[in-house]
Amino acid sequence: MISSLISALFGCQHTRLTFPMSQRRRGRLHQFSAKPKPYVTCLDCGAEFEYSWDRMRVGARREPVVRQEDRVGLVVDRSEL
Repeated sequence: MISSLISALFGCQHTRLTFPMSQRRRGRLHQFSAKPKPYVTCLDCGAEFEYSWDRMRVGARREPVVRQEDRVGLVVDRSEL
């Protein structure tokens, strides 16, 4: 209860993080691209952060990458609205 009160006042502290991981590269398009950078994800709020294997430290917040094949198309018929 106290931790939820603190989170409500100050935001998530990002204390519960996943093991560092990298996004999988698929297909021929990625064979010449840069090596994927490792990141960690907060298990409480879902925020993603860069991770440095050299320094073993969490870095700056990053925007989640959404691959084209992960996107779901939604068709809305506006006449029914």
